[in-house]
Amino acid sequence: MLCLRVLLPLTERQTRPLTTSPMASILSPLAKRQTRPLTTSPMTSILQHTEYSEMKALLQAEATLGPLDSASLHILHQDIQVNQRVLNLNAFGMNSWVAMLNSAMVNTMREEGRLKLGDFGRACDRTIIRQYELLVDGINFTKAELNKELFETNQHRKFLLQRQLVGFYLLQGLEDGHKRLPVEVVIRLSKVLLSGTFTEEEDAAILAWVEEQGASGWAELARSLGRTYPNASSEVSRRQSYLKALQRGRKGGVFSVGELMLVTELITSQDPAAMEEQRTEVDFTKVADKVNRSKESVAKVYQSSLLPVVRRHLASTLEEDVREAMIHQVRERGWRLVAEVDMSLLVDQEEFRGHTATSLAILYDSMLGNTMAKEKLKSKTLVTLEQVEEWWSSTHRRAKSTSLREKEEAIVEAYLRAMENHDTIDSDYDQS
Repeated sequence: MLCLRVLLPLTERQTRPLTTSPMASILSPLAKRQTRPLTTSPMTSILQHTEYSEMKALLQAEATLGPLDSASLHILHQDIQVNQRVLNLNAFGMNSWVAMLNSAMVNTMREEGRLKLGDFGRACDRTIIRQYELLVDGINFTKAELNKELFETNQHRKFLLQRQLVGFYLLQGLEDGHKRLPVEVVIRLSKVLLSGTFTEEEDAAILAWVEEQGASGWAELARSLGRTYPNASSEVSRRQSYLKALQRGRKGGVFSVGELMLVTELITSQDPAAMEEQRTEVDFTKVADKVNRSKESVAKVYQSSLLPVVRRHLASTLEEDVREAMIHQVRERGWRLVAEVDMSLLVDQEEFRGHTATSLAILYDSMLGNTMAKEKLKSKTLVTLEQVEEWWSSTHRRAKSTSLREKEEAIVEAYLRAMENHDTIDSDYDQS
């Protein structure tokens, strides 16, 4: 799905000193108020909502504002245009869109093509991130400070209104944004920013939870881990299954060269074409049982290592370093942060023959990691393209390590041996 990058202009930054606001209940008297009467136009000013117009006045009167208060006032100063019907839905809660799937009003709007749920793509994610960065640029707080308040668990009406307000702002940059629920785009933003690899601390917390509570309550556990994005509970549940497999004696950690060769042979024997293009019908459970590994780890090593190595061998590009070409393409497409980068748009280009979107992403991630260390940043999400380019231009390029070369040669050898055996079986069958 195409997502336009029509971004809002910035207003002047707020220059007043900003701290956490003590206004704990400034909107409690407003809870029963209604929006102003509908106009003939489906689009209307955000200030047509009584609570937002009064929020603006109250925030302007404050001497100090916290991150979310400051962001809210910044948006209200811009007087953005929003879909009046969506505004009047008052869909505040972080997960309210789930309940609203059964709402007669929502279903009617969806059937009439006036409301759209889900179907976010990478292009949409990039647009949402850029719009969020514009918002952060408009206040005197960091992204981390705003994230902390925006994604917290809070059911106070003022907070829910402000979170919805941020959602309306993010929707300004999306094609068909006027048809979306603002709470859903905030959910999407939280998933893009907060999901990631499980840490050792999270693994320990998951195991402790199951020991005390049993294998249930995944949503609550996910929230306790700070994972508030959609499907976080499913990800936590799958992680628990993986950890349980390790506890049963399944191997963990890095695959040995011997294991990589065996997995390559087993997958190739199942489906020779699986080493030419990614196949979802490969029986990873059967392969995992053979090597005493979890199904998830086998699928991951197939996608991230085995498939790209064999494909690059077949394309005769195994010795080519595409990192400089990758940086050039990222620059050409105007991508700046990793959240904007979509390797699926690069993988079909001639200079990346043999690579997969996953292998390109892994290469770029390694450059982000090196740059993060050089710049002493806390997260790869903070690394800019300019910093990657500076790291690249100032770093001496090393030749491929002996261990990596041996690993790749072993994978290719296993693939060729499996293909030879497969061809021999086919030939014998044809002659019988």
